[in-house]
Amino acid sequence: MTLHYFMDLVGPRACVKLVLEDKKKKKKKKSNGCVFHYFLKSAFEDMMGVNETIACILFLLRHTLTELSYLDCGSLCPYAFSEILGPLTCRRSTGFFSSLGRKMKPLLGTFYILGMLVPGGLGYDRSLAQHRQEVVDEIVSPWRSLETYSYNRYHPMEEIYQWMSQIREKYTEVVTQHFLGMTYESRPMYCLKISQPSNNPKKIIWMDCGIHAREWIAPAFCQWFVKEILQNYKDNSRIRRLLKNLDFYVLPVLNIDGYIYTWTTDRLWRKSRSSHNNGTCFGTDLNRNFNASWCSIGASHNCQELTFCGTGPVSEPETKAVSSFIESKKENIVCFLTMHSYGQLILLPYGYTTNKPSNHEELIQVGQKAANALKAKHGTNYRVGSSADILYATSGSSRDWARDIGIPFSYTFELRDNGTYGFVLPEAQIQATCEEAMEAVLSVLDDVYEKYWHSNSAEKATSTAVVLSLLMSFISLL
Repeated sequence: MTLHYFMDLVGPRACVKLVLEDKKKKKKKKSNGCVFHYFLKSAFEDMMGVNETIACILFLLRHTLTELSYLDCGSLCPYAFSEILGPLTCRRSTGFFSSLGRKMKPLLGTFYILGMLVPGGLGYDRSLAQHRQEVVDEIVSPWRSLETYSYNRYHPMEEIYQWMSQIREKYTEVVTQHFLGMTYESRPMYCLKISQPSNNPKKIIWMDCGIHAREWIAPAFCQWFVKEILQNYKDNSRIRRLLKNLDFYVLPVLNIDGYIYTWTTDRLWRKSRSSHNNGTCFGTDLNRNFNASWCSIGASHNCQELTFCGTGPVSEPETKAVSSFIESKKENIVCFLTMHSYGQLILLPYGYTTNKPSNHEELIQVGQKAANALKAKHGTNYRVGSSADILYATSGSSRDWARDIGIPFSYTFELRDNGTYGFVLPEAQIQATCEEAMEAVLSVLDDVYEKYWHSNSAEKATSTAVVLSLLMSFISLL
């Protein structure tokens, strides 16, 4: 029977369930484990119409996203590593797709591209066969244009990869994309650099989001921040002034493997996806893996725990990639911001001790000013203080590590809410959360600017005035 008839009979959810069960059985038989094997094979053997085939596969791709992360289909490798798809782990296989041969690759790639681009919420509809190409065009078109990208939605990693590429292509005069390294599951880590050309030395602001996989509002904010800077830097004097003197490095999702896992398998997954104890447990808390009093408090050596600190300081490829990049530029980095949820907090060092950094009072003052700016937007209250004082003890955090290596301003933002929804903050709250957090971040950046440029300018002006005064006094004596 044809694929669309099969789906009509059992319904899409039952169909997906059968696919996953079939996949488990095949894994036990050491099959290539490709979830598309049965469906595409059936479609081609029955000479099913292309549009109907695509419509069915779109649904399956969207609702079995685990397979997007672990394609065993060797013949899809050229597509898996293209930027439009987002690089994925792709292992050689002797299975069905490999046997299709070179001529079938473009068609299979098309199926895969469509699956990556299909928006959420699509269900299989019996009327799809009647609409044919119009339906397929309608499904694909929203993700071909940056202008239609929604910042009020949570996006899977494939869409974030694509968004980064489109941002880079649209704003070539100020945006470049930089490779940091590879994740445990061999996905590339890119950050976006936003920088206006300048002959003067510039300082750096670092921002990362999504170090904990389940905190979806954090990557949403990183994207919002990039959007706001790029859409307004030409007309907004405040942003233009900042960008004239500061370079922004933004990593939208640090824990890419874990983030994908929250979309495919476990919405509340926190850690990375590294394998430990011979594959009996998975994941490291990347925010316990930095070399800041590593695993001394508020972290666990047990890989089953949520706060597993890894096998050693900076043992994970993700933390290595970020720390190496930061180390290479630390002389110029003046502010380190890492975005989390939830709790409505602005946290400063330290988490591993109640001792305070040398600039603690300044950090408190800047943080409180940011909290006030945030509250002025929508009335949301954020508390300010060190993690050890107002939250809990932690060791191995990126915030503490950044301060330890000499970055003066280092903050963790815990975004909305206070626990009503927790990590599953509704999309309806994305805009307000990002708007108020944007005000807080800009407030921090204003203070950084004042410290490193306005004060320097004032000192230079004072020095110049003193020199001129002495010169005039000397001339009057002649």
